[in-house]
Amino acid sequence: ENQNAFRSACEGTAIFFKHGKTLVKNLGRIFGMGLLSLLLIGGLFGLVAYFIFTLLPGFFQAFANEIAEFATKEKMNIPDFFKDPRGLMIVSAIITGVIFWGILHSVFVRPFVLTGVIRNFMAAGVKDIPTEADLDELEKKAPKLGKIRERANQE
Repeated sequence: ENQNAFRSACEGTAIFFKHGKTLVKNLGRIFGMGLLSLLLIGGLFGLVAYFIFTLLPGFFQAFANEIAEFATKEKMNIPDFFKDPRGLMIVSAIITGVIFWGILHSVFVRPFVLTGVIRNFMAAGVKDIPTEADLDELEKKAPKLGKIRERANQE
């Protein structure tokens, strides 16, 4: 509480560099949780969307016919699964699942994971408060830190 902001900035920088490995280890956690949420949330909503789309076969048949007609008219080479109603349902379900995953992952999963990462990093920093030797070592690698330390000692 009674420490000036410049001293806190120096210590925060030292904690960041001293415990950077903790953050790197947590990158795997971030990637894993993102992939898991894509499979679970995106897969679930994709399946639900596919089952809903199977209730609308006329729409997808008409849509596939329009795509096929457009491809023929414009002499475009469009993959066959876009001209097939079932393939169009699958593609639409995948897109729907990814959209719902993007929304729910951003709102619920990502904040949960990032809070855990920050909590782990802060716990590592609280257990190992930087010493003057740590700051001296870091100053050798980042000379601009010396200016901040000078200012911290002046105030």
